Amino acid sequence: MKNIFTPRGFLQFAALVLFIAGLLSFVFRNGVLPIAGEFWWFDVVEGYVHLFVAMVALLGSLVLSDKHARWLVLLIGIGAILTGLFGLFLPNGPIGTLNTFGLANLESPADNVFHLGGGIWALYVFYASRLQSAA
Repeated sequence: MKNIFTPRGFLQFAALVLFIAGLLSFVFRNGVLPIAGEFWWFDVVEGYVHLFVAMVALLGSLVLSDKHARWLVLLIGIGAILTGLFGLFLPNGPIGTLNTFGLANLESPADNVFHLGGGIWALYVFYASRLQSAA
C-alpha cells in the first residue's frame, strides 16, 4: 500500500476501511456495535454504499491515471463531507428508525465522525497532491 497521503494510497486505504465498515453492516444487521452501544449504528443500505465506494476506490487506485485518481479522491471527499453534514442535522431516533430517505441511520456520532473525518482527509490529500503536482 502506498503512502496514505497520496491519492493512490488514500484510495487503497479508504477501500480497506470502507470494506470493513461495509462488512460490519452485515454482521450487525440493522443494529449497533455491542461494545459501542448506540454510538455507532450499522445499516444494511449503508453497508452496500460503503462496499460500492470501496470497490470504486480500489479500482480507481489500480486503473486511473494520477490526475484522475486525484479527482476521484475529491469526489469521495465531497460525498463524505456532505453525508457527514447531513447526519449532523438529522433528528435522533430509536434504533431501527431509518431517517435517511427511509434507508439508513446517519445521525449517530460515530457515523458523523467517520464521514466528516474521511472527507477532511480526502480533501487534504487532494489539495496536497495538487500542490505537489504544481511544484
